[in-house]
Amino acid sequence: MRTAKMSLVAMVMVLACGTAFGVVEAAYTGPYGNPEEPGLRPYKWFHHGGKSLVFHVVERLKHGNLKTPIIGTVEVGRGTRRGVFALGESLYKGSVFAPPPGAYAYRELGAVNTAAEEEWRTLNLSDFAFTWAAFPVMKVCVDHYPLVPEEKVQEHLERAREIREARREAFRQRRETTKERLTRRHAQEETPPLDEKGPSAEPMDTAPVEERQLRGNLLRLAK
Repeated sequence: MRTAKMSLVAMVMVLACGTAFGVVEAAYTGPYGNPEEPGLRPYKWFHHGGKSLVFHVVERLKHGNLKTPIIGTVEVGRGTRRGVFALGESLYKGSVFAPPPGAYAYRELGAVNTAAEEEWRTLNLSDFAFTWAAFPVMKVCVDHYPLVPEEKVQEHLERAREIREARREAFRQRRETTKERLTRRHAQEETPPLDEKGPSAEPMDTAPVEERQLRGNLLRLAK
């Protein structure tokens, strides 16, 4: 019975993907000229939602600890809410075969989270649903009376981003320098070496030693 159900689900997914591929047009063309496959959009959106869930949880955990160390960990509940809402929105968009998101779109809030945070009532209600007893602690120690102001936290994050960019640029420069060095070395190895004797060098005398000595003695006698 279980095998029959799994087979039925697989057939439905295959038919849905095939229908989407035939009806929905490709959103882009890849770097090698291959069009996008609309049938893979549910999987792409599911992957996007999973990355959003992990990103928002980790990002809010770090943000809360930057504002109030240790106690600010409670903001992970807000990150969980953002991630769950983003995952649900991604699953819906995948079910309707919406165009795939960008590479870094998982870092954004999305339509559902944006609507939830536009008004203080929906913001507090949604945060309370994921934090429960830790909700008052988060509102007091993270939102209203943190040890480190939000401006200082943003300055710290901006400096961290600049440092990461500088490191990436230094890594790219080292990689380019190494590539150029290896290219020059490869070119030198492929270049045939010059004759050590040189173009104007006289040919070596390969006669035996006795013959060379006798030749020299005859020349002295001629003088």
